[in-house]
Amino acid sequence: MENESFKDTEGNYSMNLKALLDQEDCLIILNYATRLLALNLDREILLERSLEALSDFSANENVALFTLKESDRHLCLEGLFSDLKYQPVKREVLYEGTPLEQVIINKEFKVYPNLKEADFPMPAGKGQEGEGCCLCIPLAGAATQIIGMVTIADPVGHHPSTRELQMLIILTTIIAVSLENARLYNMATRDSLTNLYVRTILDIRLKEEIARIKRHGGAFSILMTDIDHFKKINDTFGHSGGDAVLQELATIFRNCIRKDLDIVCRYGGDEFLTLMPGTGPDEAMEVAKRIHQQCATHTFLKAGETASVTISSGLISVNNTTNMKVTELIVRVDRLLYQAKMLGKNRICTGTYEDTLS
Repeated sequence: MENESFKDTEGNYSMNLKALLDQEDCLIILNYATRLLALNLDREILLERSLEALSDFSANENVALFTLKESDRHLCLEGLFSDLKYQPVKREVLYEGTPLEQVIINKEFKVYPNLKEADFPMPAGKGQEGEGCCLCIPLAGAATQIIGMVTIADPVGHHPSTRELQMLIILTTIIAVSLENARLYNMATRDSLTNLYVRTILDIRLKEEIARIKRHGGAFSILMTDIDHFKKINDTFGHSGGDAVLQELATIFRNCIRKDLDIVCRYGGDEFLTLMPGTGPDEAMEVAKRIHQQCATHTFLKAGETASVTISSGLISVNNTTNMKVTELIVRVDRLLYQAKMLGKNRICTGTYEDTLS
């Protein structure tokens, strides 16, 4: 369907007349929104802010954002803004043979009827019943490469004005660039198997914690954890089974730590290191026990088979930074882990920086 068919009775374009802002207000809000997007590298926060901004600027409450999976002709629905709130929906949508394919190929926005009774904004194809309209805007990243799609449903069927459309195109460009930056940042800082941080990030955060307590006092703790008999797990279930165990254990760590405060990294093959800022020995031991307990009661699965997994840990708490170095701190907590292994595994050995052997 041609865009012209969505003109109103006076021949003017407008998606929602009652929500229009004057030009100065729009520029101020657009500037604020782009700053929020460009400065954030957390993908989930970026998706939420993107969808909320798109809803505001389109003056519509039903917006979807997709990323492109070019290898298998699918789009991944990453999230919705509906009923005045963000919904982190994850779903694959085949775009081949749909109107979305033409938007991707032509790299241009298009307006179609919105697919009736769809639970997210989706253009109706040939032979499908439409209701209202669905504005489809490609997300163009570096070198105009399409990395995804934004769809905005309008139940009334009005087309955005030229000004609104330009604002939305600017906004989607910023979103595309920000998503690309977040992806590159994630590749540089996250382990590809477990999605935990790599050891470089942990080393940086450790240096920051040492500097912090040198200046302000306080404490922090680090937990080094190793899977008991990991070679046996690989021998029994294969390396794919071992990988699955690492992924499930990473999930246990994420569920047991304080979100946005504690840092967990995959420090080696089957070694994990957790940094707990502002945490003394008693609180850190509670976290370590929680991780061990969840691991002991969790059933690790691979291809219908079950595996019981235990872990050993060394835990060290720090409240004195005299001549402290990151490498020395890691050596000392590693000694505590080794001690846990030598005492029979499936246990936690703990100490402070001062009472560990140099």
